[in-house]
Amino acid sequence: MKWVLAALAVAGLVACGETPPPPPSEAHVAFSKACVTGGGTDASCECQAGKIDALVASGEMSPEFQKAVLLQEQGQDDAAEEIMQTLDVHQLFNQISSLGDAKQSCAAPSP
Repeated sequence: MKWVLAALAVAGLVACGETPPPPPSEAHVAFSKACVTGGGTDASCECQAGKIDALVASGEMSPEFQKAVLLQEQGQDDAAEEIMQTLDVHQLFNQISSLGDAKQSCAAPSP
């Protein structure tokens, strides 16, 4: 039943001339899942995964750094560190800054 509703929604968007958004990437799904498993909220983790996808799409984050971030979120710090050590230090700093900004923008506001 859910698939039927989803198909109708997509058909409606296409009929209106709007392109439906692409499905989330494997990295997006894996990051969001690992984030929630680590204690994050569904909304915050989904937001972070989306921001990371956007950073990769814009070129601000390399796919290699994205892989390292995913490994780190999954608790595989040594594997993440191996990847990070192969990256240019200046690019690494910029990507870490972009990641921090993205995560901060998804954080729930303090009461």
